[in-house]
Amino acid sequence: MNRLRTPARRFQAIGPQGERVFSRAERDVLGRWAVSGCSGRWDSEAMRTKPRQGVLRFVLYGWTNSVWCGIAVLIAIFVYSSLGSAIPTFRQDELLEMTEMEWFYWWPFLVLIAMLCVIIITVTLRQIPLRKMNAGVWMIHTGIITLALGSVYYFSTKVEGDVPVFRRRVVIQVPGAAEPASMVVRPGNHLAVSSGADEYHFSVQQVFPEWTIASGADEGKTAMMTWVEVVTPTQKFTRQLLAGYPQYTEDILPDRTRAKKTLGKPLVDETLTLSLDYEPQTDFYVMDSAAIYARDDGARRWIERPIEGLPHYHERIASYDDVYVPSDEAYPLRPIDLAISSVDAADPLAGYDVRVNSFLRYAFLETNWHDHGEQLNPVADVSLTAPASGGRADYQLVAFDAERRSAESGMLVFRWVESADELERMAASAEGRLTLRVKSDEAEVVVPIPADFEGKGADEAFTEIAGTPYAYRVRNVFHDLPTKSGGAPGSMVSVVTVEFKTPEGTFTRFVADRADATRDLTGDGSTADPDTRIETTYAPALRAIVTVVSGPGEVGTHALISDGEAITHSVLAMGQPVPIREGLTLTLRAMRTHAFEVSRPRIVPMAQRERNARETFSMIRVRISKGDWSRDQWLEFHRYPLESEQYAIRGRMAYSPVEIQLADGRAVELLFSRKRHPLPAPIALETFELATHTGGFTGETISIRDFISRLRFKTDAGWSEAVQMSSNYPASWGGFWYFQAEWDPPAEGHAGMNYTGLGVGNRNGVHIQLAGTCIAVIGMIYAFYYKPILRRRIQAAQRERAAAGRTADDELAMAAAENAERAVVASI
Repeated sequence: MNRLRTPARRFQAIGPQGERVFSRAERDVLGRWAVSGCSGRWDSEAMRTKPRQGVLRFVLYGWTNSVWCGIAVLIAIFVYSSLGSAIPTFRQDELLEMTEMEWFYWWPFLVLIAMLCVIIITVTLRQIPLRKMNAGVWMIHTGIITLALGSVYYFSTKVEGDVPVFRRRVVIQVPGAAEPASMVVRPGNHLAVSSGADEYHFSVQQVFPEWTIASGADEGKTAMMTWVEVVTPTQKFTRQLLAGYPQYTEDILPDRTRAKKTLGKPLVDETLTLSLDYEPQTDFYVMDSAAIYARDDGARRWIERPIEGLPHYHERIASYDDVYVPSDEAYPLRPIDLAISSVDAADPLAGYDVRVNSFLRYAFLETNWHDHGEQLNPVADVSLTAPASGGRADYQLVAFDAERRSAESGMLVFRWVESADELERMAASAEGRLTLRVKSDEAEVVVPIPADFEGKGADEAFTEIAGTPYAYRVRNVFHDLPTKSGGAPGSMVSVVTVEFKTPEGTFTRFVADRADATRDLTGDGSTADPDTRIETTYAPALRAIVTVVSGPGEVGTHALISDGEAITHSVLAMGQPVPIREGLTLTLRAMRTHAFEVSRPRIVPMAQRERNARETFSMIRVRISKGDWSRDQWLEFHRYPLESEQYAIRGRMAYSPVEIQLADGRAVELLFSRKRHPLPAPIALETFELATHTGGFTGETISIRDFISRLRFKTDAGWSEAVQMSSNYPASWGGFWYFQAEWDPPAEGHAGMNYTGLGVGNRNGVHIQLAGTCIAVIGMIYAFYYKPILRRRIQAAQRERAAAGRTADDELAMAAAENAERAVVASI
């Protein structure tokens, strides 16, 4: 049977009495069907159809009115969403490098959503009349459009990140200081405050996050208590501070007794004021973003330069000379060139061109020493080995670096000498020796200077040099002082301070273990060449068990091994072990006289990477240039651009800015982190609590039920009332939502809970999305549950009216019409 092709292919509506209303074309077809006696043959004129639309007309207009195009777009959206969510490696491919947020706000997805909305709107208006029976479909389509618009608004304005909010800071006002100083309350923090010629030292000894007040009007209440060790120019004590209860501030003496009991007053020094205050945060840091921060040396606030377009997942290497790559993995050269524009007038890099040319997803800086540099800088590679157990420890000792010249708590030391005579003086005795020689009288005195020599005061008596008119007294000893002149750049000396009495008066001499560094102190406070009438030499005591000594030319490299009384002198040959004591040997592995450091990132192989590390171990290489001057520098990722080391927590919040010298001679610090976004209001942490099972927190996180932070927001009227936020109950303020992102667990001998990790994000458009979803769900309920009921009621009413007034002929005519209607419906 031929299918009916007419402009009106569907029944249009239900009449006011429940009858079926047909279009003109349908009435004509049904009439021809009835006239032909329902023979199954159609009139050829009624079968005549309109010509098909052209391709161009369909592209420009027809697709908006096509249900099949709508279905195709829905399938495309499903595939796109599946690739972005179910198969994240697809969007993380080197050609895309997209986060989930970027994927669902990329222009192809927006185009698909726009096409779907246009098709739904067009088909609804043109093919689905707004009548009672179609109300469900209209509501479904309206809900989908509303949901789509709300989602576009949501993703276009979405901002989410986090920030640590510390619980308190110590505000310090020392006598004579114009401005108070402050220190973040975190165990181990230290602060030195100067006031004129006096210097005060403060350190956070211990923090008790939930201290119970044992007496007074507030007995039974809990508060955060902090012990701050105070060292003044005249005394030392510990000050106890309670957050929110300044009336309970008191001092504890070094013998752990309370000042109130011993001195009769709560404070040892009432002129020194310490108090606890909030440590508010004004910004949070946006996830999956990047920025570099710069500041002049000595400044506190970082100036931000956002980085746009930085890769997320794959290494982008400009040169193999810049990195160490795994030998069994391929990393093709794929440099980038991202300009980092200045957005702040206070930018210390203003006028400089700053660009990113390399990105590493997972790497760490590795420093290696190379020889044949321009300056003398001795570096010895040695090993201590226990042959019996097979244990071995390797060390790189830098002679001119006070911190890196020794190892094992000073038991292993590397020193550089200028001559063989200096080496012989060191090897002569384990005890230090000061030699005084008066040339005119040929008198010589050797003064022992022990390693634990303690300085002597001005009232110490002079010792005469027999047979001469001179006398001396040793005042003090200083070790590892950097030299300002003479010797190799960066070299250090040990100095003994000697006061001489002569017939003309007294003078002070700084006798160094290197002859060219010895100086006399003149009456005006300046230094001069030593008085030639008295010759002095100084060989410092060997404070280490093993002293590796090296020098230029034929001096070679030696090991001086001290047992406290005598010295064993051994020559160190490359690779040859030298016995130190029974079961322990020393081996010289390398000696570099003109060493220089080269720091390069080493890429971590894929199999060794932590899956959830995110950007923690990433780094970038920036080039800073101006005219003919340029500087390349690797910057490691920092989760937060912390203002100082006071905020740093090992393993969680790093603080290691890089300092560089610009073309104009200024020193600038650089740091790689995330973009900064202002909070609607400064946030402070009132309290942080753990809701635990019976027995409390024992070190196992399974005993914790909830994390509870109480926040305060700064308003024009002051701090707001505390707003509670916990793991499953975020708080809202100023258009942003705040949720628990992390916490400060006990570690390193302290109770933790010094800060809260605050997640911050907006939710613009969520109510629009929810409204769209509700409208669509109500429409579905109407279309699939209420509409069939309504249709059955209408049909029942039709049958009742027809049964009430039909004759036998009417029955036959109606039967024929119903047969015709069913045939038409079947053909359609």
